[in-house]
Formats: sequence, structure tokens, C-alpha cells
Amino acid sequence: MIYETLKNYHRLPENLQEAVEAFQRLELQHAPSGTYGQRGQKYFFLISDSKLRPESEVRYEAHEQYIDIHIPLTGKEKIKCLPEKTNLRLLEKSVSEDVAFYCGEGEGTEILLSPGELLVIYPGEPHKPSCLAGSKDRMIHKAVIKVREGKNGN
Repeated sequence: MIYETLKNYHRLPENLQEAVEAFQRLELQHAPSGTYGQRGQKYFFLISDSKLRPESEVRYEAHEQYIDIHIPLTGKEKIKCLPEKTNLRLLEKSVSEDVAFYCGEGEGTEILLSPGELLVIYPGEPHKPSCLAGSKDRMIHKAVIKVREGKNGN
């Protein structure tokens, strides 16, 4: 996990810098919800309008193939992160969508993410996105840059 400001994205590993630069170059900050780019490429972009929910209503998720770069565009969200899947039980898994959902709890880190910040979550790191952040925000407009990990993605 890496927590950073968007203006300091140059501190990220080179493959992640490239993906953030492409996101900025395409000016997707104001794009409507949708998928931009294609799965299977080095990176692609998910733009969504999501309802924020209490943490107790959100399941942990983890990925195997793609690194997530979460970037809130409007609104604040809390993302809870765990370093590993200890004490979590697999609920369901979709290989085609590169996501597995888990139930259970564990001691983790809560990140309050605001516009101008980003959070990098590596494959295998369980996280609960789109949690209420204690502010008045009930919705968030956000980007998730999906960066392929491994030989073909770096």
C-alpha cells in the first residue's frame, strides 16, 4: 500500500507513474462513469459514482492481477486496508473480473482519502473501498487506475 498526494505521483514506481500520467493526459477527471481502455492492457481506468456505505456493510476485496490506484475526484472516502488475508474467509471469486470478496475482520489501517490524494493497493492486499468517511459526503466520484502486475505489466 502506498498513500501519496496526486501532485507527488512521481515518487511512485515507474509503471505506476506511467499509468497516472496517462490518466491525467486523457483528462478523465471529469469523465462519466465507465471503463476507459481495455482489460489485458498494461493499465485501464474505471470511473464510477459510488454510494458510500458504513464500513460494516462493505466486504473486503483483493485482486491477483492488477494493482489498484484509488483517486477520489469529488468527495471523501474511507478505505480500510489489511496487510494480509489472515482471519478472512473467501466468499466469492471472479477470475475474469480479478476480484475476490472476503468476510471477517482484522486490525488494519484506515485511510481517509480526499481529492488530490491517491492510494495504491497491491495484489493480495485486502481492502474495503467506498466506506463512509464521517463527512457529509454520501456519494463519491472516483477513478481507479488498474495496472497489470508482473512481466507484461511492468
